[in-house]
Amino acid sequence: MNDKWIKLDNAAKIFPATVSGPDTKVFRFSCELFEDVDCEILQSAVTEAAEVFDVYNYVLKKGLFWYYFEKSDLRPIVEKENNPVCGPLYSKEMKELLYSISYYHNRINLEVFHALTDGTGALMFLECIISKYLSKAHNIAEPELSFDASNYEKEDDSFYRYYEEDKKEKHQKTKHRKAYKPMGGTRFTDNRMGVITGHIDLNAVLAQAHENNTTLTAYITSLLLCAVKDTMPMRARNLPVVLTIPVNLRKHFSSSSARNFFSTVNIEYNFKNNPSDLKNVVEKVSRSLKTKLSDESLEDLLSQYSSVENNIFARVAPLVMKDVCLKIAHDYKMKETSGTFSNIGRASVPKELEPYVKAFDFCCATKSIQACAVSYGNIFSVSFTSPYDNNDIQKNFFRKLTEKGIHVEVFTNLDTLNAKSLNNSKERKLSDNGSKKKK
Repeated sequence: MNDKWIKLDNAAKIFPATVSGPDTKVFRFSCELFEDVDCEILQSAVTEAAEVFDVYNYVLKKGLFWYYFEKSDLRPIVEKENNPVCGPLYSKEMKELLYSISYYHNRINLEVFHALTDGTGALMFLECIISKYLSKAHNIAEPELSFDASNYEKEDDSFYRYYEEDKKEKHQKTKHRKAYKPMGGTRFTDNRMGVITGHIDLNAVLAQAHENNTTLTAYITSLLLCAVKDTMPMRARNLPVVLTIPVNLRKHFSSSSARNFFSTVNIEYNFKNNPSDLKNVVEKVSRSLKTKLSDESLEDLLSQYSSVENNIFARVAPLVMKDVCLKIAHDYKMKETSGTFSNIGRASVPKELEPYVKAFDFCCATKSIQACAVSYGNIFSVSFTSPYDNNDIQKNFFRKLTEKGIHVEVFTNLDTLNAKSLNNSKERKLSDNGSKKKK
């Protein structure tokens, strides 16, 4: 056994302490091909990709003061999908890899425990797997990937590298406000996650965003805020609807890290005090995102995150105390948000391999409601996850798109979604474990 170990990055420390029920802190990327998957070829591709991303071949262990990663001789074994979407990957009793690869018909799935990496790092890993798999399957010379960082660069803790202690004085205390919490409905048994995915015409939705003089993320965030508003009882309209938006810090700070390097911002809208039409929501959301995603704001936010870890009292407190404090802080922060929207951006494969790939999907475990988006080609995939059977927000969101004439193809592992209620859409059924099965 290799005795090499590394510390958890700043963002990773929250995840082991806050795993709870359906909120496994696991997210999934899937790649849909135009052909069924060959298990043996996929295993070969995964074995090679795991060496390229050796930073992921660690197990999570507990120390006296912090969790840490220890290098492992374990390597991933590809399996046919047979587990619920975003099921548990981390257990305090078992030391296993914190990611898994499965397949079902023409889909390849990568699931990751969030302490290991963020969505950007995991997507780079899956793109590497797909590139190696398709090259082997079609006897194509393996193209070079756009991501060619060294092992040292992949292991970089960019939070630590960019932390500036003298910026702590700029921190401003924000007023904590309770956010509207969507009505959940009945929780699924066995901590299962309901998944509803829409494949949306990317060019059409981009045209709508540009017509509103905004970005794709701001436009989708605004539609989602309005979709939540349509489900709100009148007595709750005094509460703001707040969406948490993860931000890839690699776009603002030079980093090739394959570990976590993200932050979050909250975007809120109070429908009681502001106009409820989409145009006004888009304008306010666009201004808010522009302000909160400025380099200065993100530098200050990164400094705030890292200053907690570098506090002398946080360093010397035993891990059991840190776990309790982190869980309390996490639960408190969750009261300030109505849900999460994560747009990971565009997935890509080398040009020679593009004809073999249809789409990418992205979803995440949650104990409330979360929307995750990824685009490939002209397909903009938005996946909603929730542990509850109430899917009114999801239906409202997709209906707002189809009412604008935008084509949406819906996939779900639920029996309660009626795609006929969504104009200009069609539905295909997901199997119970989340894999596609044609209706």
